[in-house]
Amino acid sequence: MVVKRSYPVGNRPRGQIELFHRDMAYIDAAWETKFSWFDRPNETLLRSINSPAVNQSADVTLRMYCPWDFSASCSATTWGLAATEWGIVTSTVLQGMGVKSIAETGVNSETKIITPSEWSKAGLIRSGVEADRIAVVPLGIDPKIYYPVSGDRRQLLGERLGWSNYFIFLNIGGQTDRKGIRP
Repeated sequence: MVVKRSYPVGNRPRGQIELFHRDMAYIDAAWETKFSWFDRPNETLLRSINSPAVNQSADVTLRMYCPWDFSASCSATTWGLAATEWGIVTSTVLQGMGVKSIAETGVNSETKIITPSEWSKAGLIRSGVEADRIAVVPLGIDPKIYYPVSGDRRQLLGERLGWSNYFIFLNIGGQTDRKGIRP
């Protein structure tokens, strides 16, 4: 089954889109696929996305994987998701890619990069990526799934967890100095 939906752009319909997905091999053998993170309609929709045929061409290929792969694909346009957690492309990431510098990859070919912040974009540029190859697309959430709970529910959860008399602070991200956790 191929997922076909109409997605409007401004006031104009975009038309039908065929969406395919292929999982990459996990980096760690202990990792496993998890299901039931979403409500039933969204889980059903996600599971209905077919894998592409071998060497199938498309208008766009988006790779979201580490180690990064900036080589060309069979598609008209290739994008890769990359983030520079430390303000540069680290030697660990380069080793995972099997190169000594970012210049040894296809990063400055026709492949483009999506990164989640201006900070990460600056790190990619510092590491040798051409600025015009990078697009910043901030990370986000679906507010229908992730939202603050009501005061009554929050109080009930706090009591159930034994946190009734505590100030609760949620941090979504690494607890490192570069993330500003100390302040």
